[in-house]
Amino acid sequence: MRLNSIILALMSALLLNMTAHAADPARFFSAIDDLPMMDSMTEVGEGMAFSTSAGRIADALASTKDGRKAILAFYSATLPQLGWSKTAQATFTREGEMLTLTFEVVDSLTQVQFSLKPY
Repeated sequence: MRLNSIILALMSALLLNMTAHAADPARFFSAIDDLPMMDSMTEVGEGMAFSTSAGRIADALASTKDGRKAILAFYSATLPQLGWSKTAQATFTREGEMLTLTFEVVDSLTQVQFSLKPY
């Protein structure tokens, strides 16, 4: 009987842990609030954003241990779900906006500059 209670408790804890991770909210950049951030990324600074009559202009910077290939794979899979179309290897467009990703390796971390502008 005690073994059944232990197994039931372990299964309940596992289920609660799986549910908690499934409910983790997506993280977004502070300057581009509709641009998701990879789980492995850390936002560097707060970026900048402003609106013009032509549309939004914004920049955000993030760093990660992941490489360029993994980052591009993430955004190539994620952004189309949000209405973006891939127009070049690191460029996406949506509703008159262009998002460009620029990469630089600094101290073994990949830094990614996200630049949003009207086109």
